[in-house]
Amino acid sequence: MRTIQHALSILTTAALPRLSRDELKALTGAEEHAQCILGQARTVFEGIGGLIASDEDVGCFTDRNDVAALAFLAANVCDMANGLLSLSNQVQYVLDVKAEVKK
Repeated sequence: MRTIQHALSILTTAALPRLSRDELKALTGAEEHAQCILGQARTVFEGIGGLIASDEDVGCFTDRNDVAALAFLAANVCDMANGLLSLSNQVQYVLDVKAEVKK
């Protein structure tokens, strides 16, 4: 597994054909969860930015390892949110296809 989005994609491809309509509808909530994660991440990273901007080498993020760890965390949060959005989009597509088949 290279990313969370990759893992979700593998699971989605295998599971979607087997899920009921109610299970698929439940998974469309992934979009709302992704939006929540991104909103929380924005607030946290904005606060961290303020701390870093006012820090005068007396505490947080004083070396490149600290900044690298923060950047990797930000990348993983974005990857997770992107994976959830992709999952939601794929599920919605399957629901739309199933609705068309019923017509």
